[in-house]
Amino acid sequence: MQYSIENEILRLTVDSHGAEPVSVVHKPTGAELLWQADPAVWARHAPILFPYTGKLTGGKMLAKGVEYTGGQHGFARDVEHTMTHHAENLLEFELHANNETLPKWPYAFVLRSTFTLEGETVHHTPDRREPGGGGAALRHRLPSGLRVPL
Repeated sequence: MQYSIENEILRLTVDSHGAEPVSVVHKPTGAELLWQADPAVWARHAPILFPYTGKLTGGKMLAKGVEYTGGQHGFARDVEHTMTHHAENLLEFELHANNETLPKWPYAFVLRSTFTLEGETVHHTPDRREPGGGGAALRHRLPSGLRVPL
């Protein structure tokens, strides 16, 4: 499902699938500022890469003495995130370790993605936590996906 927030300058739309921004419109001009996922070039907008970036050697990793299979850039971009807060100028999503993620990443985690607008700026603040601690180091990356030329 897609959710939007806006101010006098920008309108931001984020899809709960992957908590991925899919549109940033500059309202005074109507210009779309975010890459629009042309499948002939790159079919994504600005995905969250979590819990790791890049490819696993041989598509596998060893954790807790068990071999796990994983795709490129983790899985957060490919699963539904839960909307936890939607206010006038704030969108917040969470992804928790669950039956879908544990076969790919055997650690407890909470990944929170908060989006706000401030004037001409979109703020995306990721926060990742390991309930109970003791898990592996978590990695994430946020590609910007801006359109060029604007």
